[in-house]
Amino acid sequence: MCQDLPGLGTINCLCRSGYEGPACNITINPCTSGENPCFGGATCKPLQQGRYKCICPPGLTGPTCELNIDDCAEQPCLLG
Repeated sequence: MCQDLPGLGTINCLCRSGYEGPACNITINPCTSGENPCFGGATCKPLQQGRYKCICPPGLTGPTCELNIDDCAEQPCLLG
């Protein structure tokens, strides 16, 4: 969305989420802009409009791989 700046003869673009730049034509990559949003060594996969998906390593789950899975709960040791 563009906004006219009175008295300056210029416009200012207010970018939608996931975009930046003077004309809002640069897509933000959340996987490389700052800290990795994924935890536990997960892989960050960029999606459209500045969104991302975390690919969790074994033993972790959740949107950002922040939850530790109790491996023994689903496969308890029978003799241990």
